[in-house]
Amino acid sequence: MKVTLKHNQKAYSGELDGMIYYYHPKLKTVIGRRKPERTSPNSSSERHGKISKNLAMIQPSEGYKQDLALYITLLDDHDLGAGLLNWYTLFLKIMYAMQRKYPESVDLVTITKAEIIADDLPCISLKRAVEEGLIPLVPGFERFDKQL
Repeated sequence: MKVTLKHNQKAYSGELDGMIYYYHPKLKTVIGRRKPERTSPNSSSERHGKISKNLAMIQPSEGYKQDLALYITLLDDHDLGAGLLNWYTLFLKIMYAMQRKYPESVDLVTITKAEIIADDLPCISLKRAVEEGLIPLVPGFERFDKQL
């Protein structure tokens, strides 16, 4: 939810009245959202947590991260980048799409950078991910060939 602040404030971040507020630099506005209610862990949230921790351990190269960030800019130019706010969200989108396409060989809970390279999986470069149909095709994708 977009927030309008009184008293000519430019930005606010923090918690107030069960809401979380933060400034989003890409959207150039203050965003407000309800503070999530913590529930007891279930199998789905535990699996999601394991996947998040495992994917964070992959640590893509700086060139790969730059390619992802530049690709988001191209997606935004073609109105295809909804919800992709930084390189990590695009990385997650690629990884989950790869798991959907190859469910028998890709398990995001246990996948490692060495496995990705050894099996030559499509997430190894942004160019390959686009060619495999994991993310939308945008003109100029051919130049994004930095390795994971």
